[in-house]
Amino acid sequence: LVGSEMCIRDRNDVGCRDVESYLKKANSVILDKKSIHKTIANGDTVYYNKKTEDYVVLARAGYIRSYYKASYNHYLKQ
Repeated sequence: LVGSEMCIRDRNDVGCRDVESYLKKANSVILDKKSIHKTIANGDTVYYNKKTEDYVVLARAGYIRSYYKASYNHYLKQ
């Protein structure tokens, strides 16, 4: 799933009404200095904000693969 399909699947979870707001919010998590991040085995980078529980997966190719709410344990397991 990419773009509008991803937004439709996850938008209620993160409070977005359209693709533009979905991408804007996901990018704000990536750029937030309070977000922690790590590179996982497939080369994607995972960003997590403990306060908001926002979880973003940035594909190695540079596009947002996923954005949703998750627990800190979910982040640690990746």
